[in-house]
Amino acid sequence: MTYVCLLRGVNVGGNKMVKMEELRKTFESLGCTNVRTVLQSGNVIFDAKTKPRDLESHLGVPVVLRTQAEIRKAIEANPFPDEAEHDPGHLLVVFLSAPLPSDEPLRKVALPHEKFAVKGKEIYIHFGQGAGRSKLAAALTEKKLGVVPTARNWNTVGKLV
Repeated sequence: MTYVCLLRGVNVGGNKMVKMEELRKTFESLGCTNVRTVLQSGNVIFDAKTKPRDLESHLGVPVVLRTQAEIRKAIEANPFPDEAEHDPGHLLVVFLSAPLPSDEPLRKVALPHEKFAVKGKEIYIHFGQGAGRSKLAAALTEKKLGVVPTARNWNTVGKLV
């Protein structure tokens, strides 16, 4: 089966720098095959007969794991197709380790120009004016959501399949 491992907070803003070659070697040492990385931001696609266990302890960072089929379903479930076509850089998919207990932390801080939708273990967010100063973006933490989140923009999500 083909899996996609999304590492949280790797190689973003100079934090938690991880070389992609080392990342590939780590996955190979765990018995994964056909290991490849996508971009430099902690996206690893690999094949494995069974779902790898204890990835976080081996990698030292929180991870969210999906099958490649689940990534395709997340793309198909996008509630913001116009934004995906016309403004993909401001459309994020937040992949969650488990379903969101409540969207209250997001509803409390979302501004009128920010749209979001929770679907299963994904949150789709369109930051109409960018995420840089957004309180909604700041709410995307494990502490505030109660689950591990990791976000990718729409362009990156497309590259994962």
